[in-house]
Amino acid sequence: MAQRKQHTITILFETRLSEYFQRTNTQRKLAFPVDQDITLADWRAARTATGCSPQDEARAAALRDGADALQQMLNYYEFLAVGIAQQDLDKDLLKASIRGIMCNLVDDARIMIAELRQNDPKTMEHLVHLYEEWRRDDAINHNGEITERPIPRLPDPR
Repeated sequence: MAQRKQHTITILFETRLSEYFQRTNTQRKLAFPVDQDITLADWRAARTATGCSPQDEARAAALRDGADALQQMLNYYEFLAVGIAQQDLDKDLLKASIRGIMCNLVDDARIMIAELRQNDPKTMEHLVHLYEEWRRDDAINHNGEITERPIPRLPDPR
């Protein structure tokens, strides 16, 4: 138990608190501001953004970096969720330290996640499960808006 807690703390310090993670989080927020729904179309458009002028290309590069950052952050939280599911990481410690941050990110990307899961229901399955377990029905953001909404169930595209 103590070893699992120490392992969890080590992962948090080496990743989430790192300069790289902070830069990735900033890139994500520049391309996809907090408290705004992100669709798969939004993410794909950002991944392939181009510009005609140097100023447009700088904005396009920021969008591409932000799309990559969003994917990296979702993958990071999926990694943590797998670690929790496998009992390699301490669930209570992670909940106390990242619950709000993770739930806010997933809430913003919930439509994109649902759209990705239409093609492959296993996509981010551990993160989705953890989000559904940790999210609060009464969560309100800094603007007084409801947040931590359920990931929608979309109709089967087939």
